[in-house]
Amino acid sequence: MNRKFLCFGFAVLCLSSCSSALAQEYSRSFPVKSDSVEFHLPQLAFFLRENPDRRTESRREHRDSLYNALKIADTSKGKAFRLESDLAWNDFILSQSKDLSSGALVKLAEFHPHEPFIAGNLITALEISGKPDSAIAIAARWLNSNPGGFTPVNIDKNILFYKTGSLKSSAEIVNLKSDSFKIWVQDKLFRYPAPLDSLRNALAAVISQRASAFNAPDPILGQLILDYGDLSAREKMYQQALEYFSLAVVYDPGLKTKAEERKAVINELETSVTDTFKWASIFFAIPLLAFVVVIIGWIRNRGKV
Repeated sequence: MNRKFLCFGFAVLCLSSCSSALAQEYSRSFPVKSDSVEFHLPQLAFFLRENPDRRTESRREHRDSLYNALKIADTSKGKAFRLESDLAWNDFILSQSKDLSSGALVKLAEFHPHEPFIAGNLITALEISGKPDSAIAIAARWLNSNPGGFTPVNIDKNILFYKTGSLKSSAEIVNLKSDSFKIWVQDKLFRYPAPLDSLRNALAAVISQRASAFNAPDPILGQLILDYGDLSAREKMYQQALEYFSLAVVYDPGLKTKAEERKAVINELETSVTDTFKWASIFFAIPLLAFVVVIIGWIRNRGKV
């Protein structure tokens, strides 16, 4: 009896391991570091939907909060440069003059030549100022000086290439090649154009930055948000993906068909996952119940001895 009990217990443990692996496969979410840009990206949904009439006021409030934070920050060791960069960016967005010749964005980029967020602010500021050639030159110079990683500057460069005609489609900016979404989202052999964590964080940073400068409609921002939704869908973060597909249409109504197709695919996938869990629960419950019966029988037999 003891031998049978041990064998059956071992079988149940194996089934438990299989069920655990199955759950991990279907409920796996991408690990997000708490200090990464994309950790805060879901908060962006409120800003993206905010009434455009309040946008300028919100930017002023954000600028004032950055200024107050900078006053109490430790600047003695140069640790506050990101606050300084965000403040300079907001000042640029709110200013009537878009002259960058002697501005804080230029000086910060000179003092911190290896910081992609600071370079990105200057590049986008030049784009807004109508100087795409200068922006492309700075992006190329920064990437040559800082090789070996995927950063917001890579995306900024491709945005400029698209706007100047070197890229034919805004989908080529990130280039996920996800037009056949139903096949793409389930393709286990697909290779991302960059390491996934770097790609997600760079995309999140660019979306956050451009959303503070460009009001809807903005087709480029719409495409970037759609791409972010695609990445979320591949990592099985379906609810987040659905939210970003809706936001993409806010910025580019021309993406409505693509967004609706993606939502339909996700609904199919969610139904499939629910069915899989249902059958997995039944599959696991039967041996578990039998295991309980064996334990009860074993206890009764011991009591008779």
